[in-house]
Amino acid sequence: MNQALEKLIVHQSSVAVLGLGYVGLPLLMEVSKKYKVVGFDTNDGLIAQLKDRLIESENILVTSELEVLRSCTVYIICVPTDVLADKSPDLSNLVEASGSVAEVLKYDDIIIYESTVYPGCTEEVCIPILEKSGKKLNQDFTVCYAPERIVPGDNKLSLNSISRIVAASNDKGSEFIYQFYKSFITADIHVTPNIKVAEAAKMVENTQRDLNISLMNELAIIFDKLNIDTESVLEAASTKWNFHPYQPGLVGGHCISVDPFYLLHKSRSVGHEPKVIAAGRAINDYLPLYIVEKIEALFLTKNKSLKGSHILVYGLTFKENIDDMRNSKVVDLIAHLKNKEAHVEVVDPIVQIRNDASGKIPMIDISKVKGTFDLVVIAVKHNIFLSLGHEYFYNLLDEHKILFDLKRIIPIEHRGKFEYWAL
Repeated sequence: MNQALEKLIVHQSSVAVLGLGYVGLPLLMEVSKKYKVVGFDTNDGLIAQLKDRLIESENILVTSELEVLRSCTVYIICVPTDVLADKSPDLSNLVEASGSVAEVLKYDDIIIYESTVYPGCTEEVCIPILEKSGKKLNQDFTVCYAPERIVPGDNKLSLNSISRIVAASNDKGSEFIYQFYKSFITADIHVTPNIKVAEAAKMVENTQRDLNISLMNELAIIFDKLNIDTESVLEAASTKWNFHPYQPGLVGGHCISVDPFYLLHKSRSVGHEPKVIAAGRAINDYLPLYIVEKIEALFLTKNKSLKGSHILVYGLTFKENIDDMRNSKVVDLIAHLKNKEAHVEVVDPIVQIRNDASGKIPMIDISKVKGTFDLVVIAVKHNIFLSLGHEYFYNLLDEHKILFDLKRIIPIEHRGKFEYWAL
């Protein structure tokens, strides 16, 4: 057995998980099945909630007090890495977490980063902060990298059933991180030659998806202008054995809409201006505006104006059946509609957070929707919306019956009843 792993088990030292969000909290619960674990977060309100209702295992302690982490020998950093307003990497949480670990770092400790970063970030940004403790990498402590692969809202892909890639700053660290993750993950563990490879692999995973979806979005725009049904085109193309099926749509969330910007940043820092990646991001970021332009053009054919119109949007999250609004392009869509002075209201029974960056988004309880609207936009494919039926949406519309079904939830045989548009 690896000495560091043996120390965890035999000497009953603890694993620390820093950042108890959508990545850290499930990891905390999974690790606690094998080891003593301390969950750390600077959000005192979150810690209070977890103490009250979530933490039942005797192996778990949650705290916002940094000193408690001194009993730990393994630190897993799971803090969010987003982008700033100019789309450059926001590493503030990562820097803060690294600084916190540096304050309690001991000899032979192991630090594992799960936060998504650009290639080289762990070595260039994080390790120098850890070394401010006075200890030296590979001499006094080891750093590992294991980028998260959490799938929010997917009950079929649990944390321990998703394959992982791992890396370390030395051979002993590689052996440790493989054995450590293998002790609570049943899926494959792939050890990369170094940390930069693992960081780059995480970038590639989500950049590839971003580009594939951006191609579908650009095709949808082209076919819309040619009056060709995109869904029918993709259905026909899918009959070829080597066609890769992707669907057009709004690209938001914590990974696909963020990670390419990290890769763009790093590429530019070494003197290469990426063209394909940047173009894909531009298309996906443009799509909400294109949809609003399409609405405005259709309104003109009906002698209607977006200014003063009443629009009802179904769904606010970046993905179906979750309450996560991070980087939701529906929020961007609503902002563009408001810029046209449209009156917009939203129905999303799953959403708990009611505010976006620009202020309050008017929300309507699904049981209290009344009257008719100039336009209904179905933006998210929540199961509850699928159960409503086409007649429900039909009865919400004024005489023009304009429905924008971005997720194509209305069955084909009923679309002719509407002034129907879909990606």
